[in-house]
Amino acid sequence: MNSEFFPQYLFNTNQVNGEKISFLLKQAAKSEAALAVRVLRKYSIRPEQFMEILPLNDKEAEEKLLEAKIVDEKGLAALRSESGDVGLNFIQALLDAKIYTPEQLVEQLTAFDSSSCPICAVLEKELGEEFELEKDLFCQYVRSFVDSINRFTGEVVIIAGAEGVNPIYALGIMPMEYNAVSQRVDGDQPFVVGIAAVDETFCGMASSYSGEVIPTLNDMAVDSVSELLNVVNGIYAVELARQHLEVDLEMPRSAQMPASPQPNKLILKVSAASGELYLILAKEEFLPPITIF
Repeated sequence: MNSEFFPQYLFNTNQVNGEKISFLLKQAAKSEAALAVRVLRKYSIRPEQFMEILPLNDKEAEEKLLEAKIVDEKGLAALRSESGDVGLNFIQALLDAKIYTPEQLVEQLTAFDSSSCPICAVLEKELGEEFELEKDLFCQYVRSFVDSINRFTGEVVIIAGAEGVNPIYALGIMPMEYNAVSQRVDGDQPFVVGIAAVDETFCGMASSYSGEVIPTLNDMAVDSVSELLNVVNGIYAVELARQHLEVDLEMPRSAQMPASPQPNKLILKVSAASGELYLILAKEEFLPPITIF
C-alpha cells in the first residue's frame, strides 16, 4: 500500500495520537527519507538487510545494494527520484524520533500493507445513513484529496484531531467562524467540496503550496488555497474520467464560513504540519455569497 497512508493507519490503530502525531507531522515536513527507507518500501528486502544498510549514509548504502545485487544503477536512479515522498519522510521521522526501533517499524509496515485502506476505514466507520449513497464517492474523493495535498504542499495530512478527538467533527457543526474556499464538482456525481481553517493554518497551507511565506490573510493567501483546491479537484476529475464519468469544475469561491449548524454536510478534521483544517463535503453549496475580500 502507498506509504503516504501509513500515518493514517498508525492513528487509526492508536499507535500514535495526541501530541505525538502533531509532533511527527511537523518533523516529517523537515525530514528526508534515507535511501534505506526508500529501498525498504520499493523492494522486497529482508528485515535484516534493512537493518544492515540503515546506519549507512546514502553513498555507502548504494554500494552495499549494488554489491548485494538488490538493485542496479537504473534502480538506484529511480530510488533517488523518490526523494521528497512525504510518506517516506514520515517513516524517517518515526525512526529519528525513536518512536519505533527498526524491527518494530518493519512489523508495523507489514501489518499496514496487509490492512484495508485506512482512509476508507475512517469514513466507513463514521458515515451514517444520511450519506449512505455518497459513501463510495466520498471515500474515493478523500483518498485523492490526501494524496494531492501531500504531493502539492509537501505536508503529511491525516484525518485526525491533534488531540486525538473523533475525526468526524460533530457531523456538520463548525465550532467557530473559518476562512473557507469551496468548489462545485459537477457532472455524473455532483457535490461541493471545501477547505476551511483559521487565519494561521489557512496562511500556512497557502505558503506550503505557493512556496512563498504568506504571514497574514490576504488576497494571495485566498488565491493560493483556491488554486490548491482547484488542482486537487482537477486530479480527482482525471481519476473519474478514467472511469468514463463526466466531470466539470466550477470556479472556486471564498467566504467566511459561519459558526453555526451545517446540516447535510460532512466535515472532516484534518491535521497537517501547518495546523488543523476542515475538509467539507456537501450536496449543495454551503458558503454564503459574501467573499473574504
